[in-house]
Amino acid sequence: LDLKNSAHHPRFEELVRWADVLVENFRPGTMEKLGWGWDRCRALNPRLIWCAITGFGPDGPYAALRAYDPVVQAASGLSAIQAAPDGTPQLVGSLVCDKVTALTAAQAITAALFHRERSGEGQRLDIAMLDAAIAFNWVEGMYNQAFVEPADPQPDYASLGRLWPAKDGHVALSAL
Repeated sequence: LDLKNSAHHPRFEELVRWADVLVENFRPGTMEKLGWGWDRCRALNPRLIWCAITGFGPDGPYAALRAYDPVVQAASGLSAIQAAPDGTPQLVGSLVCDKVTALTAAQAITAALFHRERSGEGQRLDIAMLDAAIAFNWVEGMYNQAFVEPADPQPDYASLGRLWPAKDGHVALSAL
């Protein structure tokens, strides 16, 4: 459906009234500009679970920015954790931030559906890719940043293991 086309609005309204969950990943405020913000959709369906997925959350200095997995890898510190031996930040070779955000949203939606079954109430969920990626980095990627003045900094977790060449491939070893 094209939400900019008013001819499509009756069908979208019908879907909102019927739906258990609405997931949108526009930049913050876009659904409101289209006339289908949380308040309007909740009025149509008080049991609706609304899940807004954004790059940097619904407010703050980066809220209006577009977000892509590599940008979030860099902003969250994930690329620093994956640094090459010379310290150059590296991207993970998978869209890991997109995937962990999807898993975070699925878990939040499941919890909201459980809550709705108990209370009869829908709710709005705001899932930020940056938040999901930072949570994904915790604890092994951030433990040296947990205190203002760490008494005894530990080696970065990523430096404690590596792949070693072997006759028939590679072996993964970690010394924790």
